[in-house]
Amino acid sequence: MNDITKKWNNTGLLDELTDDIQKDECAEILNHTAQILIRNDIEINDTDKKGKKRHEEFCGFVLPMARRIYDCLWPYKIKFPDVEWFVKDSREFFDKNKELCDDLNSYIVMDGERQMCELYEMELMKKL
Repeated sequence: MNDITKKWNNTGLLDELTDDIQKDECAEILNHTAQILIRNDIEINDTDKKGKKRHEEFCGFVLPMARRIYDCLWPYKIKFPDVEWFVKDSREFFDKNKELCDDLNSYIVMDGERQMCELYEMELMKKL
């Protein structure tokens, strides 16, 4: 296990991946995604209904979503899209669906992140 995989393994985002190749590939994708978020300092200036900054919300959305997309593509041997493109595309999806995201996150019993990820997965699969 390389250093990047060890780092991301501690987040829980690599849980349930049993193959070392899968873990290494997914960790690289997560690491590159995080670097893009930090390097470009993607800012979403507005806030949600609870006053939470959208940048924080987007960062919390895009990393688990990268993992979920990886899981969808792996069985079909489809290569993960270019990570920079993925971050921009998911940001556009997030911006386009702000109200839906707010609504999903307002329900205590609903996993808003999971619901948004599933909606994005459907859109992404149409593009691939």
